[in-house]
Amino acid sequence: ASAPLISDVGTGTKTTGQLPSSRDPTFDEGTDDRLKQAIRAYAGITAGGGWPVIPKEAKFVLGTEGAHDNLLRQRLIISGDLAPSLVSGAFDAGLAGAIKHFQQRHGLAETGNVGPRTLAALNVTVQQRSKQLEASLLRTAAIDFHFGTRFVAVNIPAAFVEAVENDQVVHRYRVVVGKTEKPSPT
Repeated sequence: ASAPLISDVGTGTKTTGQLPSSRDPTFDEGTDDRLKQAIRAYAGITAGGGWPVIPKEAKFVLGTEGAHDNLLRQRLIISGDLAPSLVSGAFDAGLAGAIKHFQQRHGLAETGNVGPRTLAALNVTVQQRSKQLEASLLRTAAIDFHFGTRFVAVNIPAAFVEAVENDQVVHRYRVVVGKTEKPSPT
């Protein structure tokens, strides 16, 4: 039997966010393949012109139609977080769900709201995301780790550790990580 995931622990800058709710490990035998697939998908998005930038002054309120709602919808459709059929309309539960999906994929608190951190993540360019994915692929490809049925993986950038058993996260906790001038060992 697996224990419930810890949802929020800690008080420091790196530790105040909500932990991912998914029981899927962030690092496993399929990580390299998923990274390669994402790099190909982002290359296609780049070839299609990328995604729109959402103005910093944009405001999104559930149940209220705003000037930038359709721009947000377009951005989330391009990244695959929102169904293409939901291209217009006020900020509703469907759009909030798409934002939660985006937040989950980017290690943000899954609130369904567009706060400063979510807006900043939405406005990272496709080219920047591609470079991040390529750097991640280089790092993960260099790791010589043989996955068993049970393992522990530390996600240093996200500041959490996962205990994985039978391809499912059974525990996830916040951890303290080093700073740029004194980095955590890998």
